[in-house]
This record gives sequence, structure tokens and C-alpha cells, in this order.
Amino acid sequence: MNLQKYDFIPSQWSDEKPERGKFLVEEVSELEKAEQRYDLATLGATRRHLKNFFDAVKTREKPVADILEGHISSSACVLANNAMELGRTLTLDQETGRPINDDDATKLLARDYRQPWVHPTADNV
Repeated sequence: MNLQKYDFIPSQWSDEKPERGKFLVEEVSELEKAEQRYDLATLGATRRHLKNFFDAVKTREKPVADILEGHISSSACVLANNAMELGRTLTLDQETGRPINDDDATKLLARDYRQPWVHPTADNV
């Protein structure tokens, strides 16, 4: 299998490519560098995500990783996978985000959890 490799470069660096990981690791403290449990390549980005989230809470502005955008992105992938598994096109209700008149596709939106956990529904949360 021949896998393609891609680098995703933020738009402000469209003309120059930063040294791989440098813009993330330079924000990591010496104490964090000494801890082997941290992934130094992502720690700076994680810290900036948290800072952006807390700033958004204070200012009431949208964070860069808005929950609605995440929901739309992940839902599209889940529904595409379900359509592939069923081998057919799914038609969605735009209001509910659920397949229209397709019980098999609807069942794929939830799975059985390992006990004692249960899939959250409007009735049990």
C-alpha cells in the first residue's frame, strides 16, 4: 500500500515552511520537556487551544474550535461511513440530522456500550 504524506501549513506560512514542529515545541517549558508522558510535537498546540477556549469563555466570542463546526465535520464522516457500510445513499432530515425512513441507518448512529455505561439519549441524561 502506498500512503501519501501531507503537511498542513497554516495560511500565514504559505510562502515559507517552518521547521517541522518548531512553532509548537518552542512554547513548551523545560519542566514539560523533562516529562516523557507529553507529546512535545502537540503540546504547544494543545496549550493554545485551551488558551483560546478560556479566552472565548471570557469574551463570549466563538473559539477557533467551535463545537458546531466539530459536530458538522464529525457527523458528515460518521454518516458517510454508515452509507458505505450499508452500501446505499442516505437521505438526511436537515432538521434532525437523522436518516429519513431508514431504520438500519438510524441504528448505526448509536452503539451498545460496555456495561454499566449506556448510550446517552434525551430520556437518560
